Amino acid sequence: MFGRRSGAAASIPRLGVVSFEVLNADGSEVIGHSRYELSRGDHNLLIGRGAAHFQSGEYDIEYDTLEARPDQPPAMLTLNHKFYNADGSMQRATAADFRTGQASCTRYQNGVAQTESAKLDFTQDSYGGSTVVLPLQQYLAQGATEPIKLKALNCIPGPRLIAVKARVRKPSRWSHYPGQTVEVDIKPDLGWLDAVVAPFLPELRAWFDPADNWTLAGGEFSRYFRGPRIMLVREIPAEFRALRQQTNGD
Repeated sequence: MFGRRSGAAASIPRLGVVSFEVLNADGSEVIGHSRYELSRGDHNLLIGRGAAHFQSGEYDIEYDTLEARPDQPPAMLTLNHKFYNADGSMQRATAADFRTGQASCTRYQNGVAQTESAKLDFTQDSYGGSTVVLPLQQYLAQGATEPIKLKALNCIPGPRLIAVKARVRKPSRWSHYPGQTVEVDIKPDLGWLDAVVAPFLPELRAWFDPADNWTLAGGEFSRYFRGPRIMLVREIPAEFRALRQQTNGD
């Protein structure tokens, strides 16, 4: 699997399950596990199912739907991301219909929902939740080296659609993953407002594996607005990890 070359014949986005360890912000401790599965539904429908479980007992569940499009990234249809406390009670939730523009962000205080809603102008390059990595995979597979511009849905704390710019770094070694990866840094792209507003908005770092169809190798981001920074590292079977390390001279 890890020897496969990316190219026109490769399937982007990649269907199937990818599993991750969840680490603390500096990558020194495993604090949970997560997985994301992308499958095909009827016609051009893509269905994304994500789940993360933390050692604290907290967990979150994500359900996404997208429309597959030939030779371009899939278009986002719906997003539903729910966060739970260790006792199973709701902590917060994000929901959006990218077709109608309706979006909501909910926080729970003592079991009482506090919801902020908005109607947003979602464009074909708008994404949310875990799906943000899908257009990046598409552009990387096409050999993109210039900054990639997208829009990302965030709860800050109400629903906002933020213009972002993804910068592609040169292939290099990431200490948490065997073999070379390509790092992509995603930051707000607000023009002259960057210096004022950007420090308060979410940022994401993602690493992709060019030797395995640009599968996400890991990422670093805030779990939610003003929440803890966490790191994802893709789980690789020990035999494949050893093979990759031998191949790359580790």
